[in-house]
Amino acid sequence: SKEHAENIGLHILAAYALEEKDPELALAHAKWAAHQASRIDFSRETLAFIAYRQGDYKLALREFRTAYRMNGFLDYLPFIADCERGNGDPKKAIEVVRSDDAKALHGEAKAEMFLVYAGALADLKMWDKAIEIVHTLGRSKGLPGEYRMRAVQAEQYFLDECGRTEEAAALDDLLDRLETQYAEADEDETVDDVIIDHDMEHFTDDEPVLRNPAGAGGELLQRGPDLLARRARRVLQPRLAEHRQGDGRGPGRHRRDGDSRPDVGVRTHAHRRGALDPPRER
Repeated sequence: SKEHAENIGLHILAAYALEEKDPELALAHAKWAAHQASRIDFSRETLAFIAYRQGDYKLALREFRTAYRMNGFLDYLPFIADCERGNGDPKKAIEVVRSDDAKALHGEAKAEMFLVYAGALADLKMWDKAIEIVHTLGRSKGLPGEYRMRAVQAEQYFLDECGRTEEAAALDDLLDRLETQYAEADEDETVDDVIIDHDMEHFTDDEPVLRNPAGAGGELLQRGPDLLARRARRVLQPRLAEHRQGDGRGPGRHRRDGDSRPDVGVRTHAHRRGALDPPRER
């Protein structure tokens, strides 16, 4: 009924509105909406994002995969891959990165996937390949400044972690300039037309990654800048309006904030965070 749909929409809105002030209550609203509207992709997506931002990657992964089966929204893929990392399985994250569906990514989602990929490699302590990827991404033509900043942050972090401290220090000036210019990027800035002049298939010479013994990785990198938070304000309201009219579809990306690591990908997608972005200490 229309009344039931509106009630679900209000719970979804409450979940996002309460996310920072009362995370537990926000999650309860999201779970209620997902239960009451289990066949509506937007409700499952909402629970996925709320759980993801709260660090419940097992629940988030289940809900992202469910929503993806419902609507095929490709921009979920970096989050799915990052959830695999969050659940301690960077090899599965790499499988998502290498999937046929991921080849169709473009723009912001493609940049996020590169960051997640590098983060997964870093989890496996494959520092050289992780550094190569973020270095290439950070110098890619057409990449928006915020993503360039996150890629360089990740590069410096990886260099520090593998003991190449002089090379890491050499990036300080560049990173200072990028952070001064882009650390407070305009939330209304749209980057849907991002052009990245490198493709994932260019990084296929590390097949042994998938055969490395489990446990090769260290602690998971923290999640990066919030691709979700920035877009939520733009996407949520119109999507809720559509939902009330019977259209349950709608991406509203969200990620937890407060992470000190650089953004290395979606999971690295919190305020100045990303699947690829580890914390930067200077």
